Amino acid sequence: MAIRVITDSSADFDAAVAKRRKIDIVPMTIQFGSASFVAGKTISNDVFYQLLQESKTFPSTSQPTPAAFLRYFEEAKASGDQAVVVLLSGALSGTLQSAEIAKEMCGYEPIYIVDSVTATAGIQILVNLACKLRDSGLPAAAIARELEAIKEKIRIFAVVDTLEYLRRGGRLSGFQAGLGAMTKLKPTIAVRDGAVGVVGKSASSSLSIHRQSWWSSIRCKRCAAPRRTLIPTPATTATCPR
Repeated sequence: MAIRVITDSSADFDAAVAKRRKIDIVPMTIQFGSASFVAGKTISNDVFYQLLQESKTFPSTSQPTPAAFLRYFEEAKASGDQAVVVLLSGALSGTLQSAEIAKEMCGYEPIYIVDSVTATAGIQILVNLACKLRDSGLPAAAIARELEAIKEKIRIFAVVDTLEYLRRGGRLSGFQAGLGAMTKLKPTIAVRDGAVGVVGKSASSSLSIHRQSWWSSIRCKRCAAPRRTLIPTPATTATCPR
């Protein structure tokens, strides 16, 4: 009996890394006008950002359907495997609900669904920990309990040049985005309690990153645990979950 680790494409795992760590990725669908793409399969991150700048139509995403999850759950059931499923915050997407519906359709109990209450790099931290615990021989139920215990302690920060895309995507209000534009400050956003919000502003991106790096160092020293800082891009930091 094996343990399968499953997540969705919002975790932004590199395909080669996911394959090496034996992580199954359930993709979301990205829509640019009439053009539809499957995240991580028919569109790369580079192409996505190019279209974001060039397209007059703001993209929309569709959560994976229950059927998309059901495929992986049925495979686990047929093999007698267990599954740990770590997904994008339920406050940001209906992905979690799709997985829960699929589990009911599958009728298989050893599937443990974890609401990450975070996004991107934060999900990666949880998924990487799940893989480490799986490889150490821990059963799926125990892995899920470990993830539930630390997920609220994960904080991710991102420094952005503009809040316009977050406003257009409905993640921030027009007032919040407008205030950032008027002050001409570089906003720092964070995911807290599963939702996106502005947590600080600086005169430059480098200063903002410096401040968040300092905060992360202090946080890790306070908890007296080894630093577990993941920096997938120059402007995104995820802090120690302990």
